[in-house]
Amino acid sequence: MNNINRFIGVNFANPTILTFLLDNKEIGKLVIRDNKLEFMGDAHISAQIFLNNFMKPVVDNYIKEKLELLN
Repeated sequence: MNNINRFIGVNFANPTILTFLLDNKEIGKLVIRDNKLEFMGDAHISAQIFLNNFMKPVVDNYIKEKLELLN
């Protein structure tokens, strides 16, 4: 998760909640519009970025911690 800012930008001051980036280009974003959460952009690539670059390190760390407790 050291370089997560290269892939996912978060700005709560702006109605855009998450911006998904690939090679410094915006691929997709989650926005709040009319009090609803809306996604705009390439959902498939954005999901890959989110899962591979954000969720996978979180899950891997969780599994590592649990395995260390067993040993």
